[in-house]
Amino acid sequence: MLRLHLPQQKFFAWSADGKVLYVAMDDGVSRIDAPTWTVTHHVDFGGATGGNVTGVVLTSQGVLAGVRQVIASTPAGPGGLVKFDVRTSRPFEMKHVRSLVILDPANLQVVKQYNGPCLGIAGGAGSSVVVCTPENTLTAKLIDLKTGDVLDDSEKKDGVGEGAKSTKNVRAFEEMVTSPDGKTLFHRESRHPIYSTDISGGKFGATTALDVGEPHGGPQQVGTQSSMYLSHDGKKLAIYQEPKPNEARYAVIDVGAGKTEDHNHPYQAPSSTAFAFAGLNNRPVTNMKEEQNNPTIGFKAQAAPSDLKVTAYDLVLPRRDQRGQMFRIFNPQRLEGAVIAGAPTNDHVLMCLDGDETAWVTLPPE
Repeated sequence: MLRLHLPQQKFFAWSADGKVLYVAMDDGVSRIDAPTWTVTHHVDFGGATGGNVTGVVLTSQGVLAGVRQVIASTPAGPGGLVKFDVRTSRPFEMKHVRSLVILDPANLQVVKQYNGPCLGIAGGAGSSVVVCTPENTLTAKLIDLKTGDVLDDSEKKDGVGEGAKSTKNVRAFEEMVTSPDGKTLFHRESRHPIYSTDISGGKFGATTALDVGEPHGGPQQVGTQSSMYLSHDGKKLAIYQEPKPNEARYAVIDVGAGKTEDHNHPYQAPSSTAFAFAGLNNRPVTNMKEEQNNPTIGFKAQAAPSDLKVTAYDLVLPRRDQRGQMFRIFNPQRLEGAVIAGAPTNDHVLMCLDGDETAWVTLPPE
């Protein structure tokens, strides 16, 4: 077990060789040596008035962190009373600065800093210097990390074309992820369709709507739990679906081959709260809950909730056509807040179950 709180996927990034993990923690970013699991460097953005990291990605220019720093907070009122914002557990903000900060991957020294949008970050670690940063959940900008220039603004797109490929759907940036080469952006608004947009030319190009079935279900933990997971090689995109309450599953689209839908049976994972791809073969890993009739009560055609025995498995190797392997690492009673991070170069996963303990788990052979 490791003394580490693993945040959701937009707050951590692996090095290409899987030897270093960059994690947003304590109002800053930490560099963790994966073989020894020791923090080698940490940069703090909190300051005296506080701040928060809005995302971490590894780009061609270095580790990129979105930072929202508070410049001034609500002063104390009569009697020294300070009003706190229940959303942040801090005093209400009067002024803040949003920045994109480029850090040296070796020591987290600040290389460059640009003020601008940073609600989230999506950028590739290939040769591309372009990243996508949203102003809000509906509009975003493409930024050149070398110069800090705005290359394109989705809000200024008039939209041309009809059908599956057009630029009319360059919107919905609540959740984003880019291909490893930085040329394709996958994005969506919560519980809405998912789009694939070409950003290879530094502009918002043709947009394709991905067919993930109906309804466009979102995760149980909206706002924290991800609904899209891209494999390390950028060839597979796993998408959370919930056709009915507590009947979660994952469609996996072969985006590397230009597919827009999953023609196979989705991976079943009832009540799942986390997913990841692990290793060079990008093995799917998730969690789930299994409901069974309580043997002390006996079989009933329609069992009442009190008649069902629910078992939570925090590590599941799902299969499309049959029940996969299921394990209990933490012996959990609940899966809320769980995070799974698959190593890019070996069959290991980091698993955190809503706490400061994280397990480094070796997956069984395929």
